[in-house]
Amino acid sequence: MFCVKSDAYFTLARSKPLMSLAAKLEKLRELSDEELVALHDQAAANTTVGIQYYLDELNRRSQNKHTEVMLHYTKQMLRLTVFVAVLTVVNVIAVLVPLL
Repeated sequence: MFCVKSDAYFTLARSKPLMSLAAKLEKLRELSDEELVALHDQAAANTTVGIQYYLDELNRRSQNKHTEVMLHYTKQMLRLTVFVAVLTVVNVIAVLVPLL
């Protein structure tokens, strides 16, 4: 996550007016993570949230955990695939060498 070390972090948010209307997608994608966090925090000061806000955060965290598990399994599959390929080559050599 991001660590806020000084008020300079929020300089951009203070220098630009708070986006009251949704930004165009192109402009939103141009923002850095720090800028996006600063704008979110600025908007959050005047925003009330409902239950769905917390459910969405729980779902996001759960998805991140599942993603990490899948990456672990993917790495295991890669290792196993390489191992099987090496064994296949060894097997082919073991079979062909006596025939020569």
